[in-house]
Amino acid sequence: GRKLAQAGVRNVRLVLLDGRFGLRELFPDGSVERVIANFPCPWPKARHAGRRLVREDFPRTLGAVLREGGRFELTSDHLPFLEEAREALEGCGCFVLEGPSPVEGVPRTRYERKWRLRGLEIRRLVARKVKGTGVERIAEGTMPHVHVPKELSPEEILRVRGLKEVWPEGSFVVKEGYISPDGGEVLLRAHATDRGFHQHYFILVHREKDGWMVKLDGASLPFRTPAVKRSVAAVGEYLLRKGG
Repeated sequence: GRKLAQAGVRNVRLVLLDGRFGLRELFPDGSVERVIANFPCPWPKARHAGRRLVREDFPRTLGAVLREGGRFELTSDHLPFLEEAREALEGCGCFVLEGPSPVEGVPRTRYERKWRLRGLEIRRLVARKVKGTGVERIAEGTMPHVHVPKELSPEEILRVRGLKEVWPEGSFVVKEGYISPDGGEVLLRAHATDRGFHQHYFILVHREKDGWMVKLDGASLPFRTPAVKRSVAAVGEYLLRKGG
């Protein structure tokens, strides 16, 4: 960010986010000209295979968000990683592939210069989109609020700590809780996972005239994924079963 500011570049936005999730959820179909991935971690160990970039539905995400003729460029010094990525992209049926081929010319990145100085061969895999596909987006829709028309003490609400649910594509757990000095609010720290995308956030239980309101806390802004939505609803359901 500092170098961009010093150079006076204005048409760049920086986002610290899981690339697989962000590309799918932040960009409409057919809106991207080029996706460049330089030296992502290859995660060579078998037990870490699920962390590799070109896995699961990532090829379908590229097939959806890239324009017709748009390109995905993947550069790495780890040939098995590139070969696995090529196989996954071929399986999608949306791309014409080139490589992985040795990279010539001036290094584009600091890592490329570093690896070349170590004598490593740098290769690039290029996938050009020739056919579109669809992809399911999960960070959409409204966020649930749950009204709990019951007289509960803040201490009773804190008993929701440890509440968790797990299903094939996601999970959540309520970790810790904090009571405000006046007892009018209980803040619950939660963690949710959707298809391997992790989020930490807070659920607010706020006192009202006729009970309590359960909602997502405004100070934390998680993506409204199914697991986040389910956690808010589940806390509300738990409290509805408690008290008088």
